[in-house]
Amino acid sequence: MDDHRVVARSLKAYLESFEDLEVTGIASSGKELLEHLGEWQPQIVLQDLLLAAVRAVARGKTYIDPVVACAVLTAAEPHEELTPREREVLRQLALGRANKEIAGTLSIGEETVKTHVASILAKLAVENRAQAIVQALKRGLVSLEELE
Repeated sequence: MDDHRVVARSLKAYLESFEDLEVTGIASSGKELLEHLGEWQPQIVLQDLLLAAVRAVARGKTYIDPVVACAVLTAAEPHEELTPREREVLRQLALGRANKEIAGTLSIGEETVKTHVASILAKLAVENRAQAIVQALKRGLVSLEELE
């Protein structure tokens, strides 16, 4: 469940890329989620894009938000700025595009895209593309208006 359609659709596409995960439904509000719970019968309800938590919680593990962990670990470190090209790649990630699509759109090679994505993940101190999108939205690097 996420109240931003672009985020919800991106998360759905990302989750469905894993063979062991199935998305039974998407809701844009708590009310909508409650209306469909009986129909969807989910094992896990994911709210506001806490992807890194899904598998951990499903296995009975404890989850600590990477943003919190990162804040504690890097409190004294200055944050590196994204280059203009990394910002372009990040915007493409937020649009849900695959590396091949990003490469075509930006007229660069797929390996270059992979290099930029790795750099973005490191600079934003996140573990995956979905977390990068969340951080991009939180930090104002990408706006919801740009994505619709």
